[in-house]
Parts: sequence; structure tokens; C-alpha cells
Amino acid sequence: MTLFAFYLSIGIVIFFYLLNLNKAKEKSLTARRITTRYSVAKHYQVNENLLVFAMLRKIAVPATVWTVPAFIIFSIYLAIPEGVCDFVKYFSVALFDLHISMYILGLMQRLCTCDKKMIRGMRRIPFVGKRLGRKTRPDRSKSTDSRNEQDDGEFYFAQLAGDLAGPKTVKGGVT
Repeated sequence: MTLFAFYLSIGIVIFFYLLNLNKAKEKSLTARRITTRYSVAKHYQVNENLLVFAMLRKIAVPATVWTVPAFIIFSIYLAIPEGVCDFVKYFSVALFDLHISMYILGLMQRLCTCDKKMIRGMRRIPFVGKRLGRKTRPDRSKSTDSRNEQDDGEFYFAQLAGDLAGPKTVKGGVT
């Protein structure tokens, strides 16, 4: 358990270091947008990294908080000497086992609902979709957003291709 706490601490430090590093890169890329050293690919990758970190933060923070009861229960088990108050010691073992099972279920639920895209994907699974309130079929005819019809990546690259093509010319001038 001590080793787990050590790895958890190291993981938290590395997570926030990488998060701050990506935020700093995003600021420097935004500042260099005017110069010729600007790279669309790097900017897109840094934005994707920040989106992944935001999603992971929604999972990592509750997961870290949910480990506190396990440390408390395990400390109670270690604090009680052998042969003295065995009922409390064995009860703490049972609570620890129950907490680990509930921890895994809570973590799985949090993983499935941490992002809108994950929720959309989960609604397509028959059993889960019923529990989340899935509609029978999404009605795209009422939507005015053209991004619903394309994948986000395809929409981005279609926009990029339009920007790189330059202004369109028609009879009489540029539109």
C-alpha cells in the first residue's frame, strides 16, 4: 500500500507537469501565430493533448480521492495488533474488499461518463443506452450544424483545405 501511495504521488506530479508543459506550448504557439514559424500540426496536437488531459483530470481527481478510504481502512488493519479485537481487524479487511469493488465500479462509471463523446458512444450500446435514456434514432434533419454530419477530424481538415485553397474567383472579381 505504501508503494501504491508512492506511485500515486509520482503520477500526480508527472500529470500536472505535462499538463502545464502543454499549456505553455499552446501559449507559445498562439503567440507565434503571426510569424512564419507557426505550425498547424503542432497546434492541433497540443490542443488534442489538452483535451485528453481535461478528460483524464475528470477521471484522475475522483480516482485519487476515492483511494483515501482504502488508506484509512488499511491503516486501521495495520494499527490493530494480532489477537486483540480481531472482529474489528477482520471487519476492516471486509470493508477494504468491499471498497475496492465499489472503487472499480465507480471508476468504470466515471470513465464512461467523463466526456460527451464517451456518453454518445455508450448510448449506442443496447443495455447501457436504455439506462442512459437513449433515443431510438438521432434526428439529424432538425440540426443546422454541419459538424453533425461529419467526423470532427474530417470537419477540421475540410476547413483547413478551404483556408489553404485561398479566395475563390468568380466573374468580375474575388468573393
